[in-house]
Amino acid sequence: MEDKNVLELKIKKNLFDRNKIINNIEKKLNSCGLDKKYIGNMIRGIHIALPICALIIISFAPKILVWLTILFFISVIIFFIIFNGCILSILETKYLKDEFNIMDPFLYIMNCEINNANRIQISGFFAFLYLILIFIIYNLRYNTTIPKKLLSLLPEYLR
Repeated sequence: MEDKNVLELKIKKNLFDRNKIINNIEKKLNSCGLDKKYIGNMIRGIHIALPICALIIISFAPKILVWLTILFFISVIIFFIIFNGCILSILETKYLKDEFNIMDPFLYIMNCEINNANRIQISGFFAFLYLILIFIIYNLRYNTTIPKKLLSLLPEYLR
């Protein structure tokens, strides 16, 4: 009989096999009949536009759409962690056959080496900033008491 940990490992590997998932997505995209260059450019455009659209939704849309957008963003972060990178970036690279990543200009400005490890680190940093921005917009828009409760945890002299 197989060890329980080995079975759990196989389930996790099959459930979150990055290459298998990317290959399945690629097969579906290839079946649409568009040229690979167009598919890659559409993915890149969506990749660039999603954070901007999400901020607009969080700033102006009804509360249900705001919550769905926040849940979507949290799921993106979870998948980013599980897959050790962004699936959209991987698909962009495959379809456009270039090494450009959306984080490369930021790495260049900061005079950092452009590699996957630095891309993942700066992506995590921007995701954290984005999460703080979402928190601020949500609290300003809906006038929640969360910031007051957080501030009440600070010592009196820091308030």
